[in-house]
Amino acid sequence: MEVVLPGDEVSTTAQLPAGATLRIGQGVRRDGTDLLATKAGVKRTHNNNTFWLETSQRRVRMPPCPIAMLMMPASVCCRAGGARHRHGDGSRR
Repeated sequence: MEVVLPGDEVSTTAQLPAGATLRIGQGVRRDGTDLLATKAGVKRTHNNNTFWLETSQRRVRMPPCPIAMLMMPASVCCRAGGARHRHGDGSRR
């Protein structure tokens, strides 16, 4: 198990067997003959021609209103005079 950071060299294509197809997965990009990490993670390989990084990053979904606005009545909400949108209780105002 090897942990790599963004910019670290994951591998080099010079190490590939002749005629092998290079496969690059998430978190890895090709820079000339080098394979570089684009984010922090654990380096994984398969058959010496497939490279990817395993990370624990997740996407963050922001609510349509800021958190503080979820507890305010619609008359005070930032978008009360504009387009209708969903509030924390699921209602549209």
